[in-house]
Amino acid sequence: MACCPENGYGFLDNSEYKCKGKVEKVDDLEIYVVGSGDKCIVWNYDIFGFTAGRTRQICDLLADRGYLVVLPDYFRGGHITPTDPGLMDFIKTYPYQSVVLPDVERTLSFAKERGAVVFGTAGTCWGSYPVVHLCSRPEFKAGISLHPSHSRMFGVLNESEEDT
Repeated sequence: MACCPENGYGFLDNSEYKCKGKVEKVDDLEIYVVGSGDKCIVWNYDIFGFTAGRTRQICDLLADRGYLVVLPDYFRGGHITPTDPGLMDFIKTYPYQSVVLPDVERTLSFAKERGAVVFGTAGTCWGSYPVVHLCSRPEFKAGISLHPSHSRMFGVLNESEEDT
């Protein structure tokens, strides 16, 4: 079972792009940060990870429109392809409550220290899974799932999407 919807795009190479932001660390969590302001977007990457595809370019584009954008590295440098036979085991190592939530808390504190007051979130592929969870929080006013795989993630992790 792949995490991506049928007919979804695969990896989008963007290796020539020059990032505008920088990577900072909070404990062992790397966070790509770009832009400034009291409106913050928490970007959640796809299964290809923290440095892949057009993820940082999209963060930069949003920052150019006046947002503080933060991209936490939930996978700690890891990544996987949707056709890898170990995909489901990989996904199972990132349940929200025990693994992703502590990173979310550090990321939100990091953003608030930089002036963030209002939050939105977006994610692609695996990243739509944290989007659903983040949208249950009162400080989040919007959430967007592009190329969503969250329904599959909830199933693999034995969580209820409806209860979230």
